[in-house]
This record gives sequence, C-alpha cells and structure tokens, in this order.
Amino acid sequence: MNQLSDPADQEAEYREAISHCPRSPELAGNFAIFMTTVAKKYDEAERLYRNAIELAPNVVTYTGNYASFLWEVRKNYDEAERLYRKAVELDPKSAIHTGNFANFMAHVRKNVDEAERLYNKALELDPNRGNHTGNFAGFALSQGQLDKANHLIGKAIKRHRGQARQDLAEVLIYKATLEALRNTSNEHTLEELRSILKAAFLRSEWTFEPLFASVVNQLEPETLAILRAYGDAVLNESKAAVLEETLSTIRNEFAVAKRRVSKQTRAKRPGRKTR
Repeated sequence: MNQLSDPADQEAEYREAISHCPRSPELAGNFAIFMTTVAKKYDEAERLYRNAIELAPNVVTYTGNYASFLWEVRKNYDEAERLYRKAVELDPKSAIHTGNFANFMAHVRKNVDEAERLYNKALELDPNRGNHTGNFAGFALSQGQLDKANHLIGKAIKRHRGQARQDLAEVLIYKATLEALRNTSNEHTLEELRSILKAAFLRSEWTFEPLFASVVNQLEPETLAILRAYGDAVLNESKAAVLEETLSTIRNEFAVAKRRVSKQTRAKRPGRKTR
C-alpha cells in the first residue's frame, strides 16, 4: 500500500486488494493494523484479525498482533494473555511478541518476575532492538533498579539517537526521571526532549503511569507534575502543542502555593516581646 496516500485512498486500496485475494492472511493482517491504528474502525479490525488467524493459524504475527489489539483496544486481558502465550509458543524466538508480552505482564498483570524474565528473553533474542531495551529500562526504573535502568537507558538512546520518534522520546522520559531521582539536573535531557516534540512523529499506545506511580513518594510534586506533562506530550500530539503553556501553568501554581505556605509559616512565628 502507498504509505503517503490519503487514509481514505489507502482503505479503498486495501478493499480492492482483498476483493481480488480474499484468502490472503497477509492482506487481512495488514488491513487489520490499518483499521486499528489509522481508520480506528475497531469492529472491522477485529474481524480482520480473526480472519488472518483463521487463514494462517500457525503464523505468530497475526496471533500476537490480535493479542495486542485485545489488550490495548478491547481491554480483554484474559483473552489477550491467552493469545500472547500462544504466540510465544508458536515462535519462541520471536523477540517482538516476547517483548510485547513482557509489556503486558508488567503493565496489566503486574507480574514482576515473569515480566523481567520475558524482557530478558526478548533482549537475548534481539539485543539490538531499541524499543524492547527502552521498555525494559522503564520497567527496571519502576522497580527501583536504578543502575540497571541507567545501563539500559544508555543502550536504548544509542540505538534511537538522531531519530525524531516516540521510542526515543519515551527513553528520554525515563532518563529525566532517573536524573530527578538521583538529584541531578535533567534540564539537558528535557531540552533534547523538547526538540523531538517539535517534530512530527507517529504516536502509538503507551503509558508512563506505572513509572510515575512508583516514584510519587520519591520526587517533589512539582518535579513529578512536570515529568507527567512531558509524558503526556510524548503520547498526545495536542498536548505537545501546548506543552510550554502547561509547564508555565504548573510552575506558576506551585510558586503561588509556596508563597502561601511561606506566609502561613511567618504568621505562626511568635512576635518579639517589647521591653
């Protein structure tokens, strides 16, 4: 399909192709992804995922992609887990689906041991895949494994450097959070992140909430609010467009709160006795 054409034209091209090759699992699988990520026509996407699996039940790609759809779109976690397990059984050497299963176990099931095992296996299968390295870094950070997170962040940034894309932006969120936890300046990291956010890039489903929830008692509220604002901007183009305004509002609100607390503290101090 022509990736540069209008989405309506792409959809028409897919429909025309499938009308000629109705038993092509590749066409059904690719069209399912298009209907999920571009057209947002989820009922038809699900029918296409099921059709691709029916046509090629032993191809891991279709089973794994449908598992991700059930997790991210339908929120059908039990069926998603069943299909992820089937996917890694169909192809134990698939780094992509092993890594996706690791994300699921970390974010949804909160199964730390299995998530870590799956992340390690995904990197063992494909040590050069930057997004799995970055995802593992975020997981390690949320578990308080700062040294391990730092190592993984460094590897992920090397693989993504120079690309204005979500994968690199996510890793920079992890790096900025790690720097805040270590009480070192993260301004250089945030500056690089701002430059990425000014460029257009394709966004996909993700969340920083497990990480931010894990550090809520370790960071100053203002620092965490700023990191959340950057995280929202990474995941949502409309939030990126108003990032500077959002940051200004956060800083002003916390400045007002600090002045209020300072006044209350001074008011409570006992006055000096006069002789």
